[in-house]
Amino acid sequence: MRVVTVDGNKFAEMCRTLKEDVISSGYSPDTVVAVARGGVYLAQEMFGENFFTVSCAREGTGHKQRWVGAIVRLLPDSVNIALRKLEHRILGWIDKSAGHKPRKVTMTPDLEARLKSGGRKVLVVDDAVDSGRSLRSVLEAIRAVNTANEIHTAVITVTRDNPVTKPDYALYRNRTLVRFPWAEDVKQLNN
Repeated sequence: MRVVTVDGNKFAEMCRTLKEDVISSGYSPDTVVAVARGGVYLAQEMFGENFFTVSCAREGTGHKQRWVGAIVRLLPDSVNIALRKLEHRILGWIDKSAGHKPRKVTMTPDLEARLKSGGRKVLVVDDAVDSGRSLRSVLEAIRAVNTANEIHTAVITVTRDNPVTKPDYALYRNRTLVRFPWAEDVKQLNN
């Protein structure tokens, strides 16, 4: 497992490359859906403000965000990288024991109205696919609104060997963990 730390410039470059991969494949989305939180940063970089947002968070994420920032700012970078690898392993064990229960997806009324009309070319973007449960839940929610939409998915990285849902486009498919500019353990490097 490799860990890559990405600053704002590298992130912008990654987003340009990912967008080029999508467009060069011949897919031209008319509706972009960003999975909050990381997918919003991708969508902004790739498409400006022309996207919709859905939320789909694993249980316990809110608790982690409240306390982790204060701690990681005090730790050396090498410790934060080791902690990120450990967290990834623990979440993998939790996902295996939890099975593949769908996650709750919250969609805006504007997005739902757009999807109901059908015939849309939808691109769902997120920063990473770990278990693939979140991505699968978002895809199921979009299909539940109208099956006539064509949906493709794009992420920066796939962090596990066999996620339940694999994206159509990804820069990394080799279990690379990416430390994005908005992550608490990267913010400390920039201060």
